[in-house]
Amino acid sequence: MIQAFKPLTVKQLYTVEIPEPEWLVDGLIQDSTLSLLAAREKSGKGLLTIDLVASVAEGSNFLGRETKQGTAIYCATEETLAEVRSRVLHRIGDVDDPPPVMILPLDGTTGDTLDITRPESVDRLRATFEEHRPRLVVIDVLREIHDRKEDSSDEMAPILKVLRNLTRPQGPAIVLNHHMSKGGESRGSTAISGGVDVTMSLQSNTEDLLGSSLGGVLTVRGRSVPKQQLSVRFGADGRWTATGDPAPRAGRILARQRILETLLQSAEELSVKEIAEKTGLAESTVNNVLRGLKSDQPPLVTEKSSGRQGGALLYSVTPAGAAAA
Repeated sequence: MIQAFKPLTVKQLYTVEIPEPEWLVDGLIQDSTLSLLAAREKSGKGLLTIDLVASVAEGSNFLGRETKQGTAIYCATEETLAEVRSRVLHRIGDVDDPPPVMILPLDGTTGDTLDITRPESVDRLRATFEEHRPRLVVIDVLREIHDRKEDSSDEMAPILKVLRNLTRPQGPAIVLNHHMSKGGESRGSTAISGGVDVTMSLQSNTEDLLGSSLGGVLTVRGRSVPKQQLSVRFGADGRWTATGDPAPRAGRILARQRILETLLQSAEELSVKEIAEKTGLAESTVNNVLRGLKSDQPPLVTEKSSGRQGGALLYSVTPAGAAAA
């Protein structure tokens, strides 16, 4: 007899225990999620993710954000072991008690490669995760772990599904380094960016990998994070720093939550000034947060003209915003 699926009633849906997501890197990467970091060649994405791996292993801040400490694995599919060792040494130093950073050479120099389209290769990767229990895995780069056409959604969607399954339900967070097109988007089919939880794109302002001026703008979008744009810069100590919009996630998320709750509890639409008065936030902060809430997909707030002299805008929460609040 064929066993039917078991849909949930609305009452059952409301009683399902869903654990609150936890942050591996505050405001950027949640536990057990799949992220994509896209950048042009020689723009610093390898250096950025080596800093990420080291920061998680140390439990130190990454781009000014707190991290949850744990084992981190860097899967090098493109760079030689000598290049990776040089960069890790630069970031961590030659210390007696190094943090739990692990390097997995997958460029063939040690006999190992990874083909995510082959079940036996995926099984080996899963067994590696089960043995070492990493909190974070970086795969550098996506192009080297498959032989499919990256501009084909039919060929790329199954690959992203395999990688997502490796993170669920309690697997590591995985960050995929990926190449960027000349237009500034992740290269290939939209199935690549659509198949991950978070996309990060690094727009470089220099291609001098050896210079301290290496940096650019890191744009972050995703289902689990607000849209962010960070000015990032590579330092002589191998660490990256972030400045500018937005503020660290904890403050920004609290501001978003306060604004959404204030709008939800109000019987009428509110202006920026009224929201600022009710929340205790600066009007500039309210303006910045509202801009992000409007650009979310779906939008969490709507705006309309008040008809008042001066053309003040009034804001209200959408159904999606009410759910988020």
